[in-house]
Amino acid sequence: MADSPSALSTRIGARVRAAREATGLSQQELAERASLDPASLSRIERGRAGLHVDTVERLAAALRVPVAALLDEDASVRLTSDVHRAELLHAYDALPPSRRDALLIVARTLLVDLPPPDAPAPRAG
Repeated sequence: MADSPSALSTRIGARVRAAREATGLSQQELAERASLDPASLSRIERGRAGLHVDTVERLAAALRVPVAALLDEDASVRLTSDVHRAELLHAYDALPPSRRDALLIVARTLLVDLPPPDAPAPRAG
């Protein structure tokens, strides 16, 4: 069954809001990054505005997430993870090479204590 434009706009708007909040951006900041006025962004997030493809592309670029994360229900489940991954990659790219090595050492240190992803959960004792 096809979605009505308002139902689809509402879901996309909710994904935009979730991604914006996950990145800690205000509506004003995201609107500026996406070349939108804040009132338009507010209407988008509430599902009250029709969306053009170029607007979705600008929002995805401003949020540093794939367009699919705003459009696809399955992709939106990974949205917060994608936002955090994009934020880490952006931070890495912004560092000078000498500092990138330090970041990698910290990341590897954090990974040492983690169980493998397929390890069974520890049992309560």
